[in-house]
Formats: sequence, C-alpha cells, structure tokens
Amino acid sequence: LCAAARAPCRSADPADAAAPAGHFLHAIVKPIYAVVVAETFDTAAGGAPKPKYGRAPAPSTAANYDDWNELFWDPWRLQSALRMKSAPSKSSGLVLKDADPATLWSRLPDVDWAASLAGRKSHLEFHSLLPLLVSCYRIFLVQSVAFAIMVLYAVTTEAEHNSRLGLAAVGLIAPAWMVLYEIGHQVLTPSLAWRSRIMGIFKLVSFYLLPVVSFLGVIVVELKGDLRTRVVSAFNFRITVTSQAWALGVHLGLSAVVLLMALTPQRQNLYRWRFYPSLLQSRTPLATAFWFAAVGMTFGMSFLVLQLCGESFHGIWLLHGGSVAMPWADWAQMTVQLTLLLLPTWLCFCASLPFFTSIVTATVGAVIGIHRLGGLK
Repeated sequence: LCAAARAPCRSADPADAAAPAGHFLHAIVKPIYAVVVAETFDTAAGGAPKPKYGRAPAPSTAANYDDWNELFWDPWRLQSALRMKSAPSKSSGLVLKDADPATLWSRLPDVDWAASLAGRKSHLEFHSLLPLLVSCYRIFLVQSVAFAIMVLYAVTTEAEHNSRLGLAAVGLIAPAWMVLYEIGHQVLTPSLAWRSRIMGIFKLVSFYLLPVVSFLGVIVVELKGDLRTRVVSAFNFRITVTSQAWALGVHLGLSAVVLLMALTPQRQNLYRWRFYPSLLQSRTPLATAFWFAAVGMTFGMSFLVLQLCGESFHGIWLLHGGSVAMPWADWAQMTVQLTLLLLPTWLCFCASLPFFTSIVTATVGAVIGIHRLGGLK
C-alpha cells in the first residue's frame, strides 16, 4: 500500500497536504490489521489479544493472511468487495481502471474494512485428504490408469466379453477424477465466480462425462450380443469389425481424448506445473532417464504384487457367476468386495511412487557423490 501510494503523494503539492503525519498508518493500515486480528483473536476484553479457538486450529471458513493477499491481487474481486462506510451494503466501485490514484487514496480512509473483508475466503483449508486429492488429481489420475491396466492384465478371464468390459471400464477413470476435481474445486473455492462455476459444470457434463455415455453403449451392445459386422474405411484400407469391437473402439478413442484433456493444467492453475520432465532443457535426457527409472521400478514392483492379487479378483468375479448378466444384488455385493480389496492395494500403489523415487534419488546422489570424491578408495 505504501509503495503504491508514493507516486500520487510525491506528485502532490506539499502545501495541499492537509492530513497530519501518521494519517496513512492510523486511517488505513491499522483498520485493516484490526480486521485481520479480529478474525481469529478476541480483542474485546482489552489487553493482549487471545485466540478465539484456544489451541484448536481455526475453522476452514476463517480468513487468513493468504486469503486477503489473494483478494488484493485480484482487481475484479477487490472492486466488488470494497464497501464504503456510507453504504456498507453495496459495492463502492472504488477500484477502477480509469480511477485517479490521488482520488482513490484520498477515499481509502472512508472504506468500511470490516464489511469489505468479511467472508472473503479464497480457499477453504479442510483438515482432510480432499484438498490433496483435488490439487494433485492429475498425478492420481495417471496412477489410477496405470493401476487399472495392471489389474486388468493380472486378472485372468476366460470370457472375451468380460475382457472387453474390463478394458472399457478403464475409460471411466478420467471422468471419475474430473467429477471429484470439479466438486472439490467448487466446494473448496468460495471466491469462485458464478460464471466460472457454471462453465466448470458445463465442461464436466458436456465433455468429461462423454465416456460414461459411450460405456453404456458398450454394455448395451454386449447385452444384446450383437454380432453384426461393419466395414471401416481409412486411408484406402477397408477393415471389417464387429459391432462389439466398433463400440469398444469408439469408447476407447473418446476416453483417450478425455484423458489427455484431463491431464492438461486447468485454467485455474496459473503456474501450469508439470509432473513430467520438460523437453526444452539441457538436462532433459538425464531427467527423463531418472523419471523413467523411478516410475519403472514402481510399476514393476507393483505389477508383481498385483499378479499375486489377480487370482483373488478373478475368484470374486467367478463367485458371483462371472457374467455381466448377473442380478443387480450380486453386482452390488461384488462391487463392495472388490472395493475392499482394491482400495488398500491402490493406496499402496500410490504410496510406492515416492518410496521408489527416494530410492532412485539416493542411488543417483551416492553415485554422483562418489564420483566427485574421486571414487571408492
């Protein structure tokens, strides 16, 4: 605030300055900090401020320094948030692109900071795994797809249509994670504008959930047992495929497009961070080799574990008839049993990646250290 106020203050004539010394501190800075302190401290009793919630952490709805920083970083939110003491119930329109800085700073003492900063929470801090899953959903999405493919390969099945349905079910992973991301993003971000909320729901329903519709089409074709053939022409090639293979191919192609779009950073991610090596750096070969080594060790060890669990998966499937036409009660019971078996296995699979990354990091660090020290002697 002081840095932004220097230009109009220096350009003004000192003879026109009617405010006494310390006016900026007492009229602008201290009222803001009074609201900040009152958010989590009790100042009514006098004396030193006491925490409102004792030793317990502040609730997720309590605003903190980062929330107000983010409010002041966003001119559109700040413009709608600022309220004047004369009209605390409506936006003042104080922050405008064409506003005169001198006029703006002269009106800041009239801002009702208590009304302006109330309820301006940017992101809710829930003490749960939901923020972790939402913020890192792309990493968990990649791990979930790799886990599903390994499970599908490890589970032995005799019926061909069961293999097709299992492969088609992999396409539902990206829509499931995008549903979790959209719900979490809208719940954890109170400051999200309604236009952004509507656009997020629209993209989810109109695009990211398309594999669900195509998966239902695969199930319908499998239940009907449609064995009709289709002739597909592409690049002067004519391929004859069955209706079942055609439905599965369309579903997998659509699922692949949705997966690639889900793995791209969202517009809300301003830093556009990656979890894979950059291809435009001088150390790209070494970084790529390190990344593949860590991921390869993780997937290799996890695949051995999943092969041991494959017979259990297949046994549960056979226990309930081993057919897609089983009653809905058997479907529900089998889903619960598979979930109880797959959930801890998936958690161990996700936890193994940082474990093996640490092993590869320690190995590479030891080799580099020994080389720089002149080798083993």
